[in-house]
Amino acid sequence: MITIPITLRMLIAKYLCLLKPFWLRKNNKTSVLLIIIILAMILGVVKIQVWLNDWNNDFFNALSQKETDKLWQLVLWFPALLGIFVLISVNKNMVN
Repeated sequence: MITIPITLRMLIAKYLCLLKPFWLRKNNKTSVLLIIIILAMILGVVKIQVWLNDWNNDFFNALSQKETDKLWQLVLWFPALLGIFVLISVNKNMVN
């Protein structure tokens, strides 16, 4: 059996040949729009996860330092963060 080594350049060229008919057709605006929407939702989920991580830090610091005012303020923020996260996640799953 003869094996032919495939270089990275050949692999990229073959991949682009496969993609060219799809991306260069006339009615691909919907595809581009869906990709942009999906990428925006992924970035939104990442941003919400960063916010939740910061919230966790503040929450547990307030809990360990027994700062009740800050603790209740953070408890009131949590449903808003969770609601935004769920909304983006559900819509992302519907688009996928």
